[in-house]
Amino acid sequence: MTGGLLVAVDTDGVLLNDSYSPVIREFTARHGVPYTAEVELAVWGRPQREAGRALARICGLDASPEEVVARFFADRAAYLEREPVQVLPGVPEFLERLRSAGARLVCYGGRTRSYFDEHLGHLAGYFDRECPYVDVNAIRPGVREILDRFGAAPGRALFIDDVSHVAWACREERVGFIGVPPGGAPGAQRSEMRRAGVRHTVAGVAEIDDALLAADSFWESDTVNSAGRPSG
Repeated sequence: MTGGLLVAVDTDGVLLNDSYSPVIREFTARHGVPYTAEVELAVWGRPQREAGRALARICGLDASPEEVVARFFADRAAYLEREPVQVLPGVPEFLERLRSAGARLVCYGGRTRSYFDEHLGHLAGYFDRECPYVDVNAIRPGVREILDRFGAAPGRALFIDDVSHVAWACREERVGFIGVPPGGAPGAQRSEMRRAGVRHTVAGVAEIDDALLAADSFWESDTVNSAGRPSG
């Protein structure tokens, strides 16, 4: 079943360690705002300008979205001095397993291609030769755009992500989805994935075996729809 399957894998939080939610947590705390599920869902995994606008509103900042984003990335640069970006355990073996099974792989995320080249370039050979990476920042969540780019039918595609916004989009497109929600508080991603009807979540890609990749269904119920989906 895996042969010919398009598998789209997110970068940060799935292939690379999450270096965004800890910075959001620090950013809001510095402005006296608790890091809640509502904050996380409004900011994490959103297009940069939208996230900047949300952070400005949440933190009561008199600044443009672009200014807030610049401040955020300055904070992230300081954070990376302490916790550098690194490939998560089990990732090379996972990619090799997919390639051996005949899957077509693409990586995607909210940064430019240079970010992929810097941190995952040594693994680029596992991904599609012509288009190994798709920058989805301006088109988040980007599920439909990735399907169209690769000419993949929804029933022959699988997305792996740590963000619930992508889960909802996959649900709407009838695309397979495996969640990799973070384990820490506030647990917003896991609970929102559950609300979207996601059947399979894992702690890391090392847990995704052949049986899971060949699952008959990735959704708990066909009656689940986008009613009540958060708008951010």
